[in-house]
Amino acid sequence: MSSSYSYQTRVAMCEKCGAPLEVAVGGGHVQCGYCGVSNELLPRDENPLAGVHGAAAGNEQQRMARLAAQDGKPSMPPDEIAGLFEQGELVEWKVDEAVQIWQDSRRALRTAPNPAVAERLMFLTMALANHFFVKGDTSRQRALFESALDVVTLPRHKQSLRGYLCRLAARDGDLQAAEQWLAPCDPRSEDLEMDSSWRISRAFMDTATGNFQGVVDTLGRGLKDVPIMDTIEPLAIIFRANALERIGDLEAATEQLTALMLAGHGAGQKMVTKVIGRYQDWGLCQQSFPLAQAKANQMAAKASASVASGGIGSIFYYVGLAMLIPGLFGGLVFMLQSLGADSVLRLLPAGLSDGLGAAAIPLLITGFIMATIGRKAKLAAAKAAYLRVHGVPATATVTNLSRTGTTVNDVPQMRIHLSVQLKDQAPYDASVKMYLDAHQLASFAPGTKVSVRVDPNNPQELVIEQ
Repeated sequence: MSSSYSYQTRVAMCEKCGAPLEVAVGGGHVQCGYCGVSNELLPRDENPLAGVHGAAAGNEQQRMARLAAQDGKPSMPPDEIAGLFEQGELVEWKVDEAVQIWQDSRRALRTAPNPAVAERLMFLTMALANHFFVKGDTSRQRALFESALDVVTLPRHKQSLRGYLCRLAARDGDLQAAEQWLAPCDPRSEDLEMDSSWRISRAFMDTATGNFQGVVDTLGRGLKDVPIMDTIEPLAIIFRANALERIGDLEAATEQLTALMLAGHGAGQKMVTKVIGRYQDWGLCQQSFPLAQAKANQMAAKASASVASGGIGSIFYYVGLAMLIPGLFGGLVFMLQSLGADSVLRLLPAGLSDGLGAAAIPLLITGFIMATIGRKAKLAAAKAAYLRVHGVPATATVTNLSRTGTTVNDVPQMRIHLSVQLKDQAPYDASVKMYLDAHQLASFAPGTKVSVRVDPNNPQELVIEQ
């Protein structure tokens, strides 16, 4: 067990250089050993958040309805810091600027509460905490959360921060500290952010202790049983699926993981893989994950094939073949008519030979065109399906869109021009054809980042993940 998030210690960020400082729980003066600046901290706020002690039971169904009304609202960075992010991720080379803005926001909140500044601080706290985690700087990650907790005043902000510290402690095996971080929090809040934070934190601790039925009771059995805010919902789905698997409902666990994996044009599958890897020692979803992965790949391959072919491959191919058969027979009749083989033609019903002979050329031409188009579409679909499962994962940026001139059912085929970034390689230009209707075009605007799968033998052959 690690004591990195022990409740009996305290870590704060230096106000000048941002270094993590160990300070007394009761606050006071501490001099930074890196830059020499004296930092002054107030005692840690131990006051319970609204509703914990003596909260009336009320109508739980009505509370769930009020929470559900707050769901489905994406978390977007405030306008003044939007330039620090691309595709929802903090830009690496702007981290120092983000830290400076975070420090400025922290100082401003010490002077006076300000809801807009607090929202900015919270958004940057979450983004920077993830950055420090990826870099393995857990001391600074904790310092970031605790220092933010010292200056925010809104209960939902405090509960979110305590929830993160609780989960980090549970992840390290320090369940006593996890309980202490969560203790002042409200388990029956009317605010979705507060309620979601409490639920996922409780699920973490129950997972750590093997109380999987407790996880299901907290998060609900189905995807829609309990409202969970969007930013936490993927984590809730994974921990719920793990609990369902552990109590014997492998089918439901696989179904929920599959749905999550298919979300976000490939982002869902990456997220599930990342989370399960991050908590590898907890053995999350050991049975349901490979089953869901296989099912998601199969369904994604089918979707990629449909987009690549416009859904016309098999139809055009077999209809074309069906037209070629009478066309060829009609051509034979026409040839016999030209040769004057009346004795053979008398074997056919009256009028049929004349009809087949007249229709031969149109049937042959149309059938050949449809079979050729269908065969090309089938090959494109098969290639897309193969690459979606077996291609090398990469990221790409849309640089341009252009029409190919082909349209199926009023849906145009577009050539999407991309700058592709394979791991440890220089970016290169490539393109892919897809049938996109009007509402799909916005998802591929120039500058948009997409996940792709690249043919390892031919980097120009690729498919955009669906």
